[in-house]
Amino acid sequence: MRYNDRLKELHEQKRIETINQIEYAIDTIKALEGDNAAITALKICNYSGLSRAALYKEHALKIWNPVLWSERYEKKTKIEEKLKGKFEEDIKTLKEEINTLNNELLRTKSKLNKVALELEDEKKRSHVYKLDAEELKLTNKKLLGECQRLHNKLVMHGIQDI
Repeated sequence: MRYNDRLKELHEQKRIETINQIEYAIDTIKALEGDNAAITALKICNYSGLSRAALYKEHALKIWNPVLWSERYEKKTKIEEKLKGKFEEDIKTLKEEINTLNNELLRTKSKLNKVALELEDEKKRSHVYKLDAEELKLTNKKLLGECQRLHNKLVMHGIQDI
């Protein structure tokens, strides 16, 4: 088990302990003062031994003061929804632009691969032409040598002047 997982488990345990202490304090207040007694942070602090800061955390506040919890935390959700609605069109436009650019990138990569293959083909052809040219040069040298030999023979027999 990783360190973070154990830390999460410890925090969850502490939350559960806090919730249990708050519920016990509320039950004690109702038992001592009646079901209609006002549940305040001060009373819960006195009966549970928790600090005020602990009482105002989201998980604890939801238990002993749901009205305050909804004012604090449901507003955040509403604001997030407003922002999401406000920027939804921008997000949609940006996603479309990303898709367009990705498609363009794929087309460009495809063209680049095609050009790279054509380049390889041209290199192969060039190499073949180079080999053919060398072969032709060699053949040309042989023919020139043969011509020279024949010319020398003709000159030697006196048939052709130099």
